[in-house]
Amino acid sequence: MKKEGLSKKERLKKNKDFERVFKEGKKIWINSLLLIIYAKNNLGFRRLGIVVSRKIKKAVKRSMVKRWIRELFRRNKDWFPESSDIIIIPH
Repeated sequence: MKKEGLSKKERLKKNKDFERVFKEGKKIWINSLLLIIYAKNNLGFRRLGIVVSRKIKKAVKRSMVKRWIRELFRRNKDWFPESSDIIIIPH
């Protein structure tokens, strides 16, 4: 059976990677609900990072938002640029 989740290599994990994307990345707003920041990488595949603020009060809601974003990314990888690091921030 094929595993459908995001692999470990497709996730942004290190603080220095997040900082690099925040510093060098291009920003796209989607209906003032989502901020997408992306920067090129030399790895040959896309990586996703998610930042959810504590302004979304309950941890259950924050986790749900993260799951929705991961699912959106997993099912629609071709929407995102190849060889890039992507950070999605819901507002």
